Amino acid sequence: MSSESPDAPATGMACRCGATLSPGANFCSRCGQPSRTQVRRQTRDIQESLRATRRDMQAITIVFVGTLLGLIALALLPIERWRWTSVSLAECLVFLAVGALAASRFGRHRWRRTLGDLPGPPDMAIGLAAGLIGAAVSYSYVRLLAGDSAELDPSEESVLQGLVAFALLPAIFEEWLCRGVLWEASRRIVPTLGTILITAGLFALLHVPLAGGWALAPHRFVLGSLLGWSRARSDSLLPAMGGHALHNALFVVAV
Repeated sequence: MSSESPDAPATGMACRCGATLSPGANFCSRCGQPSRTQVRRQTRDIQESLRATRRDMQAITIVFVGTLLGLIALALLPIERWRWTSVSLAECLVFLAVGALAASRFGRHRWRRTLGDLPGPPDMAIGLAAGLIGAAVSYSYVRLLAGDSAELDPSEESVLQGLVAFALLPAIFEEWLCRGVLWEASRRIVPTLGTILITAGLFALLHVPLAGGWALAPHRFVLGSLLGWSRARSDSLLPAMGGHALHNALFVVAV
């Protein structure tokens, strides 16, 4: 007997068990062995999966190494002479460049997936709730650190400049780098929880150059985890952007 596809050619070939099957058949109906066509197809799929994993690993490496080098370069510049809006813009340009370089390892379709789907109102509400919870955690944590309650000195900036520099721009570029590009590269390699933690780790790293350094990394990791949860829950980047913008805007207005 033979197992043939509907469009299988008439010419048969022998299986190792001696049965005759069509070249278009996937498996021998007698012994269950895969046909040569099926073996080639499986081999091709495995090779493509390995190539995709290699590209994802390259993207993850580019994100972490590129971000680290970019932050070091910014630290070597005479930042004390800059206005804080200029510092924020310079950081966002670094994140954009690193993210674009890492995302170049993706195909066109996966570029689109760095943004995710269009969220509905419940998804946006979840993102904003994550930002509010993160703000409460950040405020409580910072208050426990004597002398570190002020991360920024925006005295020379207007409220509008502060909202643009510390709420809008970081919400766009930091989220796209962390929960856009790095999320897309990581989610195919590790489970969702691992992706949330990896992206939250990068998010905390981005803020180390600010006043307080590593001492303030824990509450940023918590915020990154909350925003990552909203990303996973909604399969969209926009709720995380909204929550991030709300979190930062509250501190800008409070200062």
